[in-house]
Amino acid sequence: LIVDGHDTQGRASEVSLSGRGGALGGSAGQSAFLSIGRGGADGTVSLTNGGRIYIGTAAYRDGGTTTGAGFALARDVGSTGRLSIYGPGSELYVFSGDAPAFAAIGQAGLGEVFVGDGGQLQLLGGPLTAPATHRMLVGGGTAMVGHGLLDIDGAGTRVNVGFVDDHLLLVGSGSAGSTGNVRMRNGAALEATVAAFGQGSGNLGRLDMNQGAVMSLSGVMSQGSSSGAALTLGFGGGRGEAVLVGAGTQLTIDSEGSFAGVIAGGTSAWQGGHGQLQLFEGAQLRVQDNGRFDHGAIFGYVGSSDVTVNGAVFDIGGAGRIIVAALPGSQAVLDAVGSATVQAGRLLLIAGQELPDAAGG
Repeated sequence: LIVDGHDTQGRASEVSLSGRGGALGGSAGQSAFLSIGRGGADGTVSLTNGGRIYIGTAAYRDGGTTTGAGFALARDVGSTGRLSIYGPGSELYVFSGDAPAFAAIGQAGLGEVFVGDGGQLQLLGGPLTAPATHRMLVGGGTAMVGHGLLDIDGAGTRVNVGFVDDHLLLVGSGSAGSTGNVRMRNGAALEATVAAFGQGSGNLGRLDMNQGAVMSLSGVMSQGSSSGAALTLGFGGGRGEAVLVGAGTQLTIDSEGSFAGVIAGGTSAWQGGHGQLQLFEGAQLRVQDNGRFDHGAIFGYVGSSDVTVNGAVFDIGGAGRIIVAALPGSQAVLDAVGSATVQAGRLLLIAGQELPDAAGG
C-alpha cells in the first residue's frame, strides 16, 4: 500500500478505517484495524509526501467494542511487516475511544517501523473504565517469538504513544527470545506514560537515543496503584538496555503519580532481570519534582543493574531519591565518571530499603 502526496488543491491522499467488524459478543465487535504481514506473508505500507492513514473513531453508537482500534505488523510466524512514514504531513493516526488502543510491531515475525523527515505516528486512546492500558508493543508481546524495530529520525519527527494517562510502550516481551529496539536520533521525539524494555526471561529490549533525540514520559497509570510515569529496564527475568549519547539528547520523566522515575533490574510484580543504563557526552536524564517524596530511581530492585554516567547528567529533582541495590540478593553499580553530574535529591541509599517508604508503606 502506497499513500503519497497531494492533489492540485493541496488535499492530502488519505486512507481511512472507521468501521467495525461483526459482533463478537452482544452488540460489540472488533474496532477498525490495519494488519501488515500475516499468515506467513510479507506486507509493506508507505506514507510519503503528506500521505495519511486514519484508524478508529471516538465511540460507536450501539455500545463499546471488544477490541481497540490499532495496527499490527508481522502478526504470525514467518511473516514480515514494514511501515514507513516520511515527510511533513505524513501520518498514521490511531484513536480508540471505547477500548484500549493497540499496536504491535513484530508480534510473531519481523516488524519494522520507520518514521522520518517530519513524519508522525500517533496511538491515542480515551479514558479507560476497566483495568487496562493503551499499548504499543515492539518485539513480541504474545506467546510467539517476535522481533521489532521502531526507528525515529529527524527534527519534527514524532511518535506519540498517548496524550493522556495509561499509555505503555513495551519493547522486547512475551515468549522467550523476543527482541525489540527503539532507535531515536537527529532531534526526533517520542512521548508515552511508561516506556518499558526487556520483560520476561530470555527477552531483550533496547533504547538508543543520540544526536538530540528527546523522550518525554508523563501522566500516570491510573488502573491499579496509580503509579507514575517511568522508564523500566529489565524485569521478569528480561534484559533492558538504554543508551543516551550527546548534548541535546534528553529523557524527561514528569509525573504526579507515585514512584515516578527509573527502575532497572526487576519490579515488585516482575522480579528478576538486568537493567543497563548508560549516559554519555552531555546526554541528560531528568526526573522532575512534583512535590512528592517517592520519585527518583531504583537500580537493582529485585534483580541486577549497572548504570554509567560519563560526562552526562542524571538529575532527580526536589525531594526524590536514588537507591542502589534495594532488596536482598540484588546487585547494582552506579558509576559516575568524566565530569558527570548526579543529583540524588534528598537521599542516596547504597544497598537497602527506605522503610517506612516515602509513601508511608
